[in-house]
Amino acid sequence: MGSPQTDSQERLGLNQVVEKLIRMLVPVVGKGIGMITALDAGAGEVKLDPGLIEQVLLNLALNSRDAMPSGGTIRIGTAPVRCEPGEVPGVEAGDYALLTFSDTGRGMSAQVLSRIFDPFFTTKARGKGTGLGLSTVHSIVREHGGAIRVESAPEQGTTFRIYIPRMVDVPLRASEPG
Repeated sequence: MGSPQTDSQERLGLNQVVEKLIRMLVPVVGKGIGMITALDAGAGEVKLDPGLIEQVLLNLALNSRDAMPSGGTIRIGTAPVRCEPGEVPGVEAGDYALLTFSDTGRGMSAQVLSRIFDPFFTTKARGKGTGLGLSTVHSIVREHGGAIRVESAPEQGTTFRIYIPRMVDVPLRASEPG
């Protein structure tokens, strides 16, 4: 899973990062939108830039808020996952912390879904969005050696699954008798 590492990446517990960010997101999404978390202690540690992951969650939260003008629910979860070769398109085999971000919003058509990571693509009214939010999210996830998958359908909400390589300590081998 070779990935470029930035100097600002740190080894952090994913759940602790998410818990901290949720406190920031609640006022951003506003009244009428509930936030539910399901954080699995086994999600473990990941190497990430906390500021960039904050940007990922903020972008997803803002999009969810806009997709739920009459209110709704955002669910954020974490879990440890082991991906086998070819199991998840675009995700290499290995151990990951899975960050799931779902909303009960309007959802997206297959046509819109196929373009959501394109820079400057937006479904928002002129002057309401730059079309860079999800493109930025995609770039940040890739920069962290991860991958992002999205499921959505009109009136069925949207789920983002973000796979971030999990820090799995490898025990040192006992030295051979010399």
